[in-house]
Amino acid sequence: MEEAVSQMQPLNEKQVPNSADGYVWQVTDMNRLQRFLCFGSEGGTYYIKEQKLGFENADALLRLIEDGKGCEVVQEIKTFSQEGRAAKPEPILFALAVSSQCSDAKTKQAAYKAVPEVCHVPTQLFTFIQFKKDLKVGMKCGIWGRALRKAVADWYNGKNGMAVALAVTKCKQRNGWSHKDLLRLSHLKPANEGLAMVTKYVMKGWNEVQEAYKDIKLSAESEKLLKYLEAVEKVKHTKDELEVIHLIEEYNLVREQLLTSHLKSKDVWKALLQEMPLTAILRNLGKMTASSVLEPGSPEVTIVCERLRNEKLLKKIPVGPTNCSLPMLWAQKNGVAADVFIVFTDNETFAGDIQPATALRTYREAMGIPSKLIVCGMTSSTFTIADPDDRGMLDICGFDTGTPDVIQNFALDLI
Repeated sequence: MEEAVSQMQPLNEKQVPNSADGYVWQVTDMNRLQRFLCFGSEGGTYYIKEQKLGFENADALLRLIEDGKGCEVVQEIKTFSQEGRAAKPEPILFALAVSSQCSDAKTKQAAYKAVPEVCHVPTQLFTFIQFKKDLKVGMKCGIWGRALRKAVADWYNGKNGMAVALAVTKCKQRNGWSHKDLLRLSHLKPANEGLAMVTKYVMKGWNEVQEAYKDIKLSAESEKLLKYLEAVEKVKHTKDELEVIHLIEEYNLVREQLLTSHLKSKDVWKALLQEMPLTAILRNLGKMTASSVLEPGSPEVTIVCERLRNEKLLKKIPVGPTNCSLPMLWAQKNGVAADVFIVFTDNETFAGDIQPATALRTYREAMGIPSKLIVCGMTSSTFTIADPDDRGMLDICGFDTGTPDVIQNFALDLI
């Protein structure tokens, strides 16, 4: 039987000490990047502060670029963004900003090209720009060069007029940047009539738009866009609750376009709820409950319950430090046969006297079965507890819709 080794001592020369003075297997720079994109450094780990983790992951990203893997880095950023693998967008945007300001030309080109694909909404575009500004001094490079101007212009020109109108009226500014700033600095040349109208609205205001288009025959699409902008202006200047509700229902206005005073009305919230995205519902559950919008048995509760059953929006929550050997120790002690153990951890595993890898091997020998161990890292960290030389151990970074397939294939010995 394999001799038990305390987690305060290394199993072999491949292990390194972690921040809790335990010993674990260090992951590769690409693993570190993937974990950063998944979880960021927001929660840190139980022992390491957020700033330290952020700098560590940026170093790994830069090393990957220096090793000629910059385009792979950008592709990974795009994948995590498009497949919704990240709990929050900031880590992805930070990584994209770093990639866009590195010295490797191909990486920079790929990063700028990815901006419209990664920055889905204005808040993300503003955050990306601010990250670039923050990085300017440290990376000794400018911001508003031709590449960034084109990337920002492509972000706007890649959308139809109505989509841009919603974007600029729902989120006008964030992180010290506004649409007016970006339109001016990017030297945007609108790609179509609708975008030209919205650009004028942002830069000059509603009165200028009215004056400019009052005698012009517009296409049906542009006419619809003009009425939409008019509705946004009307709702900002009315105190009539019935008019507010009418404008919400007719033009599908959203909460961010209303006045604070409008949101004191239960009926206004009911109107908003009809087309409210699930993420907005989750953010406003408390408000709608406190406002008696969600009453037992009401149609509004039915709407919320139906949308909360949407499996695509399952959210992950962080967990605290734990003894990752406990599942195997408990199963061995109680004679429980298990094909697979799954551990969710921050990877700081100093608790306990036995390494998880040792506990698994001891369990296998005691039970006579080739049990497996899956380790799912739930925070951004340099480390993992799975033994990379043991085919019966698997590391998973995050938990997305493809994870169950990976777990199944691993359990069935297909990978």
